[in-house]
Amino acid sequence: MPGRIGANTWLWATIAAAAFGWALIAVVFAAIGPPAYVPHIFHNAHVEHLIAFYAMALLAAAGLPRAPLGRLIAALAVLAVVLAGVRMFMPYHRLSAAEDLLADIAGALAALAPILVGRFRERAERGSRPGAENGPADAS
Repeated sequence: MPGRIGANTWLWATIAAAAFGWALIAVVFAAIGPPAYVPHIFHNAHVEHLIAFYAMALLAAAGLPRAPLGRLIAALAVLAVVLAGVRMFMPYHRLSAAEDLLADIAGALAALAPILVGRFRERAERGSRPGAENGPADAS
């Protein structure tokens, strides 16, 4: 049935949505928490921002399979802007708010771009076959 999510898909989407919730909590804490309590995996904060938003975007796309990708991108961009805005007023996070914001948005776009390209290719393929539902009329 179109529009219906199967049992296995629902299970994986639920797991991904829960992981997205935990990732969201971790990213907010890492962004505004005291630096002494935030672990650093890489020695470059911008790489950490990019990877954090890359992972959150993937988990959001998997956990919310019916949500339009444009809304996911917009929500993650708003989160990045809000976190950058909050960090600007914190004395120990002022140095690179603009660069962090750019890394956050780049991470989200890097994760969701292949999905968008895949959907574009599916639509283009459907439209190029003779007798396709929404494609051009067959000239022969």
